[in-house]
Amino acid sequence: MAFIEQMWAKARELRKNLVLPEGTDPRMVQAARRLADEGLVGSVTLLGARSEIDAAAKNEGVDLSGVQVVDPGEAANVDRLSTRAEQPTWKSTRRTTMSCASTRG
Repeated sequence: MAFIEQMWAKARELRKNLVLPEGTDPRMVQAARRLADEGLVGSVTLLGARSEIDAAAKNEGVDLSGVQVVDPGEAANVDRLSTRAEQPTWKSTRRTTMSCASTRG
């Protein structure tokens, strides 16, 4: 199995949640759709103004069903996002990251 396929398999196994902060960028909209379709993440979230994300998706012909959209400017999200930003959620990646050396046969 090639390196990229091993990384994809590991990503599918770990089922991490991914947040794409530049959610209005057409490339991020396309990436979110692909990640959701291929099951590479547990969930994918686009951050940005909902109207701009919806417009980018429409322009790209991308269906956002199954992709979460969070508008940081909406009052309901401000407290939740600021609280989460104050609490580090990442852990050491040594346990979950494959090194190049470990993929060589």
